Amino acid sequence: MAWPIGGGRPLVRPSEQWFMEPTDVSVLVFNSDMANPTHNLVAPFILEQDADVVVVLEPVWEFFAGVVTFGIFGEPYPFHLVRKSEHDTMARILVLSKWGLSVRADEQLPNADGLVCEVHRPEELGGSFFVVVTHPPSPRNPQRWESGNQSVRHLSIRLRSLIKSGEQAVLAADLNATPGSVRDRILRTQAGITRSKPVLGRWGSYPASWGLGRIAIDDVWCSPKVGVRSWKTVLGPGSDHRAIRVVLSIPRRNNAHERGGSSADPRSNDRYDEHDGP
Repeated sequence: MAWPIGGGRPLVRPSEQWFMEPTDVSVLVFNSDMANPTHNLVAPFILEQDADVVVVLEPVWEFFAGVVTFGIFGEPYPFHLVRKSEHDTMARILVLSKWGLSVRADEQLPNADGLVCEVHRPEELGGSFFVVVTHPPSPRNPQRWESGNQSVRHLSIRLRSLIKSGEQAVLAADLNATPGSVRDRILRTQAGITRSKPVLGRWGSYPASWGLGRIAIDDVWCSPKVGVRSWKTVLGPGSDHRAIRVVLSIPRRNNAHERGGSSADPRSNDRYDEHDGP
C-alpha cells in the first residue's frame, strides 16, 4: 500500500550538494525538446551544470549535429553515445561523458527500448558503472502506452541482470509516466531500482513553466547500493521539461574481475548511428 506514496524513497533530501566526495558522480538528465527555439543555448546550459554524465533526450538537431559532427564540446565531454531514431515515435538520445563510454558488443537490449552505456570511470574513483537510458513515446493512445510499458519491462530485465551480476547501474529516463504509475511499479518490483527524487519538498520536471504541481516524469532511478546525495530540478532553455541534476555515490562494482565484450568505439554497433539526418 505504501508504493504509490513512497516507493522506498526518503521523504526529503538536500536540493544542493555543497560538498562532493571525489568518488561521487553527478548526472544531468534534460529533455531538450526537438523543436527547441533556443538551440544555441543548450550547450552553454549543459556546460554550466558541469555534470560528469549528461543525458540529453530529444536533442534539438542543431545541438545534436554540433556534438556528433563538429565536436563542439571538445575536452569537457570528449565521449558520447547516440541512440538513433528509427521512426517518428522514437526520439533520439544523446549521452555525453567526461569519462570513456562504450556499449558491449553482445548487448541485447533492442534499440527501441533504450541505450545501455558503460561509463569507464577511473579505477581510483571507483571504476566502471552503467547508465541505462530510455524514453518511451508519449502515451497518446492505448497502443503507444502498452508499447512503452513493454519497453520498461525489457529494461527491467536488463537492469536486473546487470545488478545480479554485481554491476552498479542507474536508469536515466523520461518515462512519460507519473510516480506510482505502472512503469514505476515495474522498475521497482522487477528491477529493484528506486527513484532518486524524494517524496516531499520538491516538484518534478514537467511542465517546466509551472511553479507548483510539476510532475516527476523525468528522473534517475538507482540500484540498491547507489546512494543519492542530492536531487534538484534546473530550468533549462527552450524546453517544456526542467532538467534533473543528481549527485550519486556509486560504489565499486561487486565483481572483482573485468568483463569482456565491450567496444571502445560506440560506432561499432550499428544500432548507434552518429550520422542519421534530422
